Amino acid sequence: MTKVKGNGLAFSQMPLNRASSSRKNSVWLAKQRNKKNTVFIPVWRGNYFFDDDKLVELSQATIPVIIQNAGFEAF
Repeated sequence: MTKVKGNGLAFSQMPLNRASSSRKNSVWLAKQRNKKNTVFIPVWRGNYFFDDDKLVELSQATIPVIIQNAGFEAF
């Protein structure tokens, strides 16, 4: 397991474009969320979900179904 340095936020020190300034823009978020090639990777308490040895990736089409099955309104 990798130790987290600094502030304890595991994904905040990664060398990639996290689109920090765009993530507060609801129009940009909706556009990204609705792209056909958008993939969601669920993370819970800093842990990823695996099916056997494969990382669980959810397509844009599966998110509303999961949200509705959980009793929430889809976005």
